[in-house]
Amino acid sequence: MMRGSRPWLVTLGAVAALAGATPVRAAAPDSSAAFSYTASAVFYILEDEDDYLVPMFYANRGMLHLEARYQYEDLHTVSLWAGATWSGGKRWWWEATPMAGIVFGDTDGAAPGLEATLGYRALDWYAEAEYLVDFESGDDNFFYAWSELSVRPGESWRVGLVGQRTRAYKSDVEVDRGFLAGAGAGRFSCTVYAFNLDRDAPFVALQAGVDF
Repeated sequence: MMRGSRPWLVTLGAVAALAGATPVRAAAPDSSAAFSYTASAVFYILEDEDDYLVPMFYANRGMLHLEARYQYEDLHTVSLWAGATWSGGKRWWWEATPMAGIVFGDTDGAAPGLEATLGYRALDWYAEAEYLVDFESGDDNFFYAWSELSVRPGESWRVGLVGQRTRAYKSDVEVDRGFLAGAGAGRFSCTVYAFNLDRDAPFVALQAGVDF
């Protein structure tokens, strides 16, 4: 783990290295009998806390969507999700996946959730949200959210804005906000996020994913 890192220096280097691509727009659910899978991980490089990794795994078959996350809601905490995906549109296109999840580990609870994407030509908006009902105390119920607004100047890369509301780490703002730069090639994608650059403790999150 790293302490006292300099996220803005990491950001500059990562953006320079990524000046080339992005995750492709969400596709309509596959109607075939086979499952498709995606593995992804986000590495948080924090200024005043231990860095940590958030691995995620997705499985899709037709409309069925399954998902597993680790350290998303809290450190040392697993969440398992199941939902259904709907999509449509041509010039304006959309995809929505309402879900239900169970959370266990350092935090125990249950949550309804939603993942949604809206796109128009080179412009994409993605959001995911959940409301965690904590089994220990109603005072610990929490609304988590992640949102990205990005534009794809080229076929394989994107830039944009990002916002996040979480309690997995301490933050002096209600919603962390910042910038993103992403790249993709074939089945692989990566994105760098730079948060709270106007605050005393900015930080970086690095994402990598693969479809298979």
